[in-house]
Amino acid sequence: MPFIQKARTGTGRIVKIIGYLVWLGCGLYIFICEVRIINDASGFGLGFLAFLLFPIVYSFAPFIGWLITGIFPLGIFIFWLISWVGRVIIYAGSRISGEE
Repeated sequence: MPFIQKARTGTGRIVKIIGYLVWLGCGLYIFICEVRIINDASGFGLGFLAFLLFPIVYSFAPFIGWLITGIFPLGIFIFWLISWVGRVIIYAGSRISGEE
């Protein structure tokens, strides 16, 4: 039984690492694009504030880009959805390894 538990824990960790890489990679792309859009539209001050409040900007990234530019940012929206898939993969990895 300990061998199965070790394999389950190891598999869960690998799945979580994949999820973290997907989530962080897409999040970094969204971060760079959104701060650049905000900085171009409103200047350095609001761009710096967006940098400090990144969790809020990340949560509403496609909508902020849409409101500022007037064009729906399909690229940002796709990466935003993929980053949420990464979060689901992280959750699945924690469930595989038996974490609560």
